[in-house]
Amino acid sequence: METVNKNTYTFPDRKYKNRFKNYSINGKSLLILLCFIFSSQVCLGLTIHDQTKYYTITVGRSITLYYYGISGAESFSATPWGMGTECIKVTSGKNGQTGWCTIKAVEKTTNIPVVTVSYAYKNAKGEIRDIYNFYNNIKIVELEAVSIPGTLTLGIGESYSFSPTLTPSDASTTYKWDSSDESVAKIENGTITALKAGNTIITCTTHNGKTAECKITVKPTLAENITIEPSELKMDPGERKQLIATFSPENVSSKKLTWESSDRDVAIVTNEGLVVALSPGWTIISANTTDGSEISASCILQVEKSGASGLKNIPSPEMHIYTKEGKIHITHIDENEEIKIYNPLGQIIYTGSPQDIPVIEEKGLYIIYIGKSAVKILL
Repeated sequence: METVNKNTYTFPDRKYKNRFKNYSINGKSLLILLCFIFSSQVCLGLTIHDQTKYYTITVGRSITLYYYGISGAESFSATPWGMGTECIKVTSGKNGQTGWCTIKAVEKTTNIPVVTVSYAYKNAKGEIRDIYNFYNNIKIVELEAVSIPGTLTLGIGESYSFSPTLTPSDASTTYKWDSSDESVAKIENGTITALKAGNTIITCTTHNGKTAECKITVKPTLAENITIEPSELKMDPGERKQLIATFSPENVSSKKLTWESSDRDVAIVTNEGLVVALSPGWTIISANTTDGSEISASCILQVEKSGASGLKNIPSPEMHIYTKEGKIHITHIDENEEIKIYNPLGQIIYTGSPQDIPVIEEKGLYIIYIGKSAVKILL
């Protein structure tokens, strides 16, 4: 949109008295043009103000020119002429002190149509004294293609603003933007913001349906450091303790860890960081990231001897625990007693009554919790 204010331009003034026929535009008599626009009230001492402008309009788009401070002007008009006028559509009007002219390109042409915007001022006697002519030369182009980067990699929280390239370069357009997965990245007015790790495709569409795509990869935020609390621990056999892992930065994409015990005879640890002490000794409980950062932290654990709360192979004198063909059997136990069985990885594989314990096919050291007592058993 172009704004034109006659007060901001310096016009080449031309004063004419009797020789109007000597002034012409593109070979056409100005007198004929003036008489057509302003009737025959041409007087001696007339001043004509000329201004030539050049505009490029893309097919399907328009520009609006504004002319301010013309409240006393006569006969405001916009007249297309020359070759190629069939390829433009012109509308105009005047509202108080402002005149306007909208030019829309409807079809491509190699010609340069001209839209002449004219208005005049009269003196006290009603005679035309000043005429303003704006010769707006219109170049019409058609948008053939739009392009944006084909691929882009961002970190979570990062932004990027697209600057599309148009063919031809002097074309203009409006843009519509879309993201195939707005949970990964959103886009608004050509600026994309990465939200979470993943992939999405950004599509740019012009006013005439030309499109371009960019494949977006949002990288995960990797852990830079982790700590385990507590970093040193003393436990009694049969005791359980939850370790807490803290990540830096806090907004890491994945907080999943793998937990390991360096000596499973001393203690085991679950996938959630729950440590189960088994027998006296030392072991190191390690937590390792799974996001590719290869960061780890550890806790040094000492399991001490304890008479009161230690690991009891048989929780009561009458109870008998044994294995046969991969199945754990417990005798002399209340059938309503709930038991829990942990596998060698520290995962609970069974919770229920002692009568319904399933067959366990994998060999290894298992922990059976009966009330507050824990029993080791080797399959």
